[in-house]
Amino acid sequence: MNNKTFDASFEFDPFVDDVHFMGCTFDGTDLRNVQFDGCTFEECTFNNARLLNVSFQDCEFTRCYLQGVDMTLIKGLMLSFRMENCNVRYSNWTRMNLSNCAFHQCDFKGADLSEITMKNTELTYCDMSSVIWDAANLSGTDMEGSQITMNPNGMILEGTKFSLEQLPGLLTQTGIQIV
Repeated sequence: MNNKTFDASFEFDPFVDDVHFMGCTFDGTDLRNVQFDGCTFEECTFNNARLLNVSFQDCEFTRCYLQGVDMTLIKGLMLSFRMENCNVRYSNWTRMNLSNCAFHQCDFKGADLSEITMKNTELTYCDMSSVIWDAANLSGTDMEGSQITMNPNGMILEGTKFSLEQLPGLLTQTGIQIV
């Protein structure tokens, strides 16, 4: 489906399987209770989309715009959920379980990831500056190449992979100085 604009009156079937959405606009669209399975979203926008109880199973997002979206309304991000080059600035992911998901070159600046579980997740080459990390569980997560600022106090970081270049962003909040 290419370059389609869905407005607030458009009604989706409750089950959408294996559809490739390219350049589509979901701004203000009511997607409540829709289950997307095996779908790809490329260069799509979701401004003010209603995502209550939406499920994205085995879905991929590439170069999509979800800035400020409340992701906590989503019922599930399951199986092999993946985002690449997406803008999710200032979005809310509080208390979500994003274990075994992949995010590559995404912009999370200012996003709220409080109490999130991201076990064995890929967060590679992402902008994670000004992210709220309160009580996050990132055990086993690959943070390679991501720009980060975080206070690791109260976080679970066992087995999390950081590069040497990331240490200043990780340790600055603790008062530890790197010389």
